[in-house]
Formats: sequence, C-alpha cells, structure tokens
Amino acid sequence: MAAVCERLGIAYAGFDAMAPLPPGEGPGSLVTIHVDDGSAPPERPADVPFAGTGIIRTARVFADRTEDYDGETLVATYADLTTADLFAG
Repeated sequence: MAAVCERLGIAYAGFDAMAPLPPGEGPGSLVTIHVDDGSAPPERPADVPFAGTGIIRTARVFADRTEDYDGETLVATYADLTTADLFAG
C-alpha cells in the first residue's frame, strides 16, 4: 500500500484493514489505509499498541487494477497495481 500512498503524495501512517468487497462490487478486496497529514496522532490507551492516525483512505483492489478513494470520491485508478502486486510478497 506504500506504492499507492507514494503516488498520491501522502504518507502512509499505520496499519491496514482488509475485507472482501461488498456484494455487487465484484471479486476483490477493500483495504483501509491510515495516512499521515502531519498533525499529531490522536491519544490512545496504553494497551493499544498499534493505532493509525484516524485519517483514512480506502483502496478497492482487483485482479486488474486498484482504485483509491477519499470517502466516496474516486481519486485515482492504477492499472499497474493489482492484487498480485500489492499482496504478493
């Protein structure tokens, strides 16, 4: 997911969450990416070892492309970043 963030000019800032796409959207994965806008991270309990920034983007990853969304707005589509590119290795 760092490649997606780099192309968008945003900094990756935390863990990803991945789930299947909702029914009707086709086979693929929905990935939540925490990004860094330069502000201080939010307070978190000491027993939560990994916390993102609270600022998220989503990527819909398919066998032939990756689509990046800011909320419901499609920001970019990358035909060269596929499921195999993002998760193989």
